[in-house]
Amino acid sequence: MHSSHLNNTPTLSLPSIGTLALYSAYGLNIESELPLPEFSAVDGGPFSADVTISFGDGEDWIGPLRQEPSSWKVDRLDARFWFNGVAGFRIKAGREITISPEPGIDNSLLRMYVEGMMMATLLFQRGYFVLHSSVVCLNGLAVAFLGHVGAGKSSTAAALHARGHAVVADDNAAIDLEAGQLAVTPAFPFLKVFPAIADALGFADDSLTQMHFSQPKSVRPFRDSFPVEPVPLSRIYVLTREPIQSIERLGNSEAVIELIRNSVPTRWKQPGGAAHLQACALLAARFPVYRIRTFDTLPEIPELAARIEQHCA
Repeated sequence: MHSSHLNNTPTLSLPSIGTLALYSAYGLNIESELPLPEFSAVDGGPFSADVTISFGDGEDWIGPLRQEPSSWKVDRLDARFWFNGVAGFRIKAGREITISPEPGIDNSLLRMYVEGMMMATLLFQRGYFVLHSSVVCLNGLAVAFLGHVGAGKSSTAAALHARGHAVVADDNAAIDLEAGQLAVTPAFPFLKVFPAIADALGFADDSLTQMHFSQPKSVRPFRDSFPVEPVPLSRIYVLTREPIQSIERLGNSEAVIELIRNSVPTRWKQPGGAAHLQACALLAARFPVYRIRTFDTLPEIPELAARIEQHCA
């Protein structure tokens, strides 16, 4: 591991209220008071914001939750998240994210929440089917990887990227259910990866940046190969540590369960409603869902990537 990316000394970057920056991510124009360096910066030219991200001063709704370690409630019009010692986040109608940070919280921690959980919620509110997934483009089609935290989704995507395949999304995959081919919208051109895994895959040490001192993963840009247009979905793999010998195709019912388990908002134990269940059933009927054993050691990662290439071919 490279110690330069694993030091425990935080560099505080306190919220700078009133300074706006322009970005694009998930096909959206974003105007933000919070710096979001992983998103694609937009310089000049006409700009009509689809999404605004701003700082609040502590909304009344946080008061009753202040003693809770965490709390959230998600629906299509108004979602609220509280994380004790970090911030309250409110997402409205897929257009606004308001951040009410606790004293002394730095931007690098806040942006982890915004780029992850809050953007996933905003995309859900905008009508996307949002999978907790890493997605790679193989043979011109999107291949999604599901699995519990630590199953190796990002590492598998990194291994396929090292073999020349473009990463479409890492962590959250926004699938447009209205598109005829059910396509994955490109997220933003960064991939989270453990430094040891990046080293094993041959990524240069200077290509990694630490998001926050509390996180073991760093981020790596891949702007040159980042797709511009949505990529049609072709198949889904569920990464598992179960001792299976071959790649197994799941039956329809089991596939639906995996999609429910790994999608917003049900992955946060929030009700998805009939529309969400119908979307899971639609995906399970349209695309094959497979179970594949993930890696246990570093040398197994390229082997897993090669198996997936062969299976997709």
